[in-house]
Amino acid sequence: MNIADKISSFRADDCVYNEQGSLGPRVQNTLQLFYIYTGCASVSVDENERLVGPGEITLLLPDHVEFFRFAKNEKTHHGYCSAFDVELSEKQRGDYQKLTAVFQMSPKIRELTDWAKTLQNRMEPSARNLYDGICRAIFLEFFHIAGYPAQQIPLPDAVLRAKTLIDEQFSAPLDLPQIARAACITPTHLIRLFKEHLSTTPVSYLWSVREENGARLLAESGLSIAEITYRCGFNEPYHFSRRFKARYSLTPGEYRRQVWGPSTKKQEQSGGAHLTRGR
Repeated sequence: MNIADKISSFRADDCVYNEQGSLGPRVQNTLQLFYIYTGCASVSVDENERLVGPGEITLLLPDHVEFFRFAKNEKTHHGYCSAFDVELSEKQRGDYQKLTAVFQMSPKIRELTDWAKTLQNRMEPSARNLYDGICRAIFLEFFHIAGYPAQQIPLPDAVLRAKTLIDEQFSAPLDLPQIARAACITPTHLIRLFKEHLSTTPVSYLWSVREENGARLLAESGLSIAEITYRCGFNEPYHFSRRFKARYSLTPGEYRRQVWGPSTKKQEQSGGAHLTRGR
């Protein structure tokens, strides 16, 4: 989907404020997602207050006066993703105004922000294109959470339960009966709901989450491809490589070299980092 008619650049990062910290007043000059990891924030937009707690996210629109008050008794760690020099159509402005509530944040938002941060200082065109793509993905994930534009009604509880299980335990040996039990409905019913609301099946969604996390680990860690295979729930490196290439048109090794740059081969030969397999 087209986030805006025009965007010059993106920025995704995080920030920590001390107890009783504040920011503003300021005029928002970007289209920005603001989300809390720990702590909380009272966000006043044109003197209308929003309370954003841990694990919550809200959309901030350009040309509004904002003031932020952060938690009184603890530090507040928040993330943000901004689109600069946006030009919004009248329809987009109207639609986005309806999305200025506070929503529950999915784990993907933080994962994508952390991934984007690894590319902030990379200036080569391929890295900047990847950075912009990750930031776009953060906005698209928010729109998905908020039910925009295709979904104007919340996801059924059964689908939310299944998605939560998959998002949090994708490395475990999950199958359709297990996912359906967590969703408290039959496998057939769960497949029907996923197709209706997400245009996919529970198992396809599971493999998609595994592939996305594999790409993230290839980009931001020194883990071997075999280690990433098992951490992302694949049974063997061949299976991971086959599915990864089908989705990204690159092998895992080619993808890592493209993201890391020309020094990748030497780093891979030196062994990289090694962590205990997470299953």
